[in-house]
This record gives sequence, C-alpha cells and structure tokens, in this order.
Amino acid sequence: MSATTIQIRAGRLDDLDALSKFTRKTFRWGDYIVEAWPHWVESARGELLVAELDGALVGTVHVRYVGAREAWLEGVRVHPAFRHQRIATTLIQDAHRRAKQKRCRVMRLETFSYNRRAQRLFEKLGYRCVVQYARYRARAAQELAPTMRAANRADATRCWEIWTTAPHGQRAQSLTRAPFGWLWWEFSLSRLREAIRAQRVWLSADARAFMVLGREELHALVLAGTPRGMRELLQGAQGLAKRQKLSRAYWFAPYTARTRALAAQTRFTLDEAGMLIYEYVL
Repeated sequence: MSATTIQIRAGRLDDLDALSKFTRKTFRWGDYIVEAWPHWVESARGELLVAELDGALVGTVHVRYVGAREAWLEGVRVHPAFRHQRIATTLIQDAHRRAKQKRCRVMRLETFSYNRRAQRLFEKLGYRCVVQYARYRARAAQELAPTMRAANRADATRCWEIWTTAPHGQRAQSLTRAPFGWLWWEFSLSRLREAIRAQRVWLSADARAFMVLGREELHALVLAGTPRGMRELLQGAQGLAKRQKLSRAYWFAPYTARTRALAAQTRFTLDEAGMLIYEYVL
C-alpha cells in the first residue's frame, strides 16, 4: 500500500466511535485516548489528525503546542489490521510539517522502555532518546512536618541559580514534566516564575534547594539543589500530602543512581520506571 493513498485530515467528534473500536485494548487497562478525544477536538492549543484509507479511519495522532517553540506528540494509534503500511510514519511526518509551520523548533514524545516497536519507529524517523524518567511514591507522613517555606517572587533568581548550576543528571537536560497533562517541556525562568506565582514552589530552610509541585495531587516535578536540601524537600512533600489529606506524595525524576539513592534516603519507592523522552529537531 503506498503512503500516497493515505488521507490525513482533522479529527472530529464523530470519529470517536470508529476510534474506540481499535483502541479499547491498547493497554491492559484500556486507553486514555477515548476520554481525551473531545478535549483534543475542541482545543486551540493543538492539532488532532486522523488517517483514512478508502474512507475508513485507520490511525490518529495529536500534536500539542506547549510553548512558543515546543511541540509534544501523543496518542499515536494505528488500527491493528492496517499496521506496516506507513500509516504512523505518514501521520508523524504530517505532524512535523504542521509544527514547523507554527515555527516550533523541537517535537518531543514519551514512550516506555518495553515498547521496542515504537522506539524503532521513532528512531527511524530521526528521534533520539534524551532522558529516562521514573516516578517514585511515598506515603503521606504526619511526623515529617515541613521545615521548608513557600517561595516568593524575590526567590526566583536564587532558584534559577540553583537550577542552572545543578549537576547534568539532576537537570535531565533541562526537561521536566509539565504541571498539566502527561508531557515534558523545557524548564525555563519564565516557567519558574509562573510556578512561584501559583504558589507551587518550595525552598529548603537554608534556601539551597527548591522543589516545584504540579497542579494535580502532590507531584514533585522539579527538584534541584544540595543533597541535604533535596532530602528536606522530599520529606516535606510527604508532610504536605498529609496536610492536604492525600494518601501519597509522588516525585518525577531522571532515573539515575543519584535519584535512586535519594529516594531510598527519604522513604520513596519506585512506582514506575522506563519513561523514555524522545526528541526530534524540526
């Protein structure tokens, strides 16, 4: 089957029925794409694409624009009966073209380490893996009362200095999980300031380490500074979880020997590893 016969168009709400028939068993637990579809159709911050062969919907992908020059690729799906016909390749290449038109300089995506088929496809298309992330979890702990303090506007310069002088592995090539959705972006001074305004940034007592929390539950998305300060912040996160009547605190971090040791020192255990962040320069 030639790629020229594949038709790409914008996704619509009425595509959901056809889509659900071949995505309901994507993962053992199902697929998030059915719930995300209505939002993707209506969102002005991305483009939802579908592939058709002879009028039948056989694949889809969503491009999310997360900054002035960054794009995030998600929801790559192909009907099992139509695989190995360049459908995913055609969809992704069309997504690249559209992101370039938006003047994006980079496209990123996430896949799991066990998904070798997806990795081979992305690498064939020119993507490279830039960092492996893990998610750690810890029980909320009332006895670990936070000694840290919330950052204010005057702390932005200090926090940014900590970040820019952090070890290479700690900074994860400047990529951190965004506070919304399941995506990674470049951590910047403007995004740090935005997080401070939203009261999601915490400093250690000696102001030598900082942590940025997400908007959902209690997720530590950025952590940098001295080992002592980072231990204090992770322990404090457990106390914050208890204060917010949550059962657990979570920490997203590069999967390195250093972060594994830090997790063990603060009663965090590995919840999920093998999250590979791939990048393609447009």
